[in-house]
Amino acid sequence: MYHPSTELVAAAWLATLPGITSAMVASTLPKDHATWEATGFYVVTPAGGTPHPDIPIRRPLVQVDHYATKVGSQRPPHAKASTGLEDVINACWNEGDRAVDVATKAGYYGARILAVTCAREPISLYGDEQSLAKRSTDLQFHWVELPE
Repeated sequence: MYHPSTELVAAAWLATLPGITSAMVASTLPKDHATWEATGFYVVTPAGGTPHPDIPIRRPLVQVDHYATKVGSQRPPHAKASTGLEDVINACWNEGDRAVDVATKAGYYGARILAVTCAREPISLYGDEQSLAKRSTDLQFHWVELPE
């Protein structure tokens, strides 16, 4: 068994939220935009944080980007990207204060997510050459690895 990474844990938590599936979350954006045009896509990237020095609690800051696209259009669907990210931020208030166990990936230990809070107001990122809408925020996770 392998130890889970912050990316795996963050993606697993997002996939527990209403309307988000594991097929809609990863650490990289799929190249074929048509595969996620209907749902949007979430990309998770560790952005810092400090593990607890004495007990095995991880406290990473994770950047969460929500992408939206309209294949064949030059007009990025900014409202769709915004709505998807606002759903995540609201989940921090509704679901983020409850411990939840998640399976991360086959062959990896699971994790118990103790808390998730929003650490930065969302911003829109512009200038994408592929006409993608992108909205970004940071979430603060508190998690521990689960034993076998």
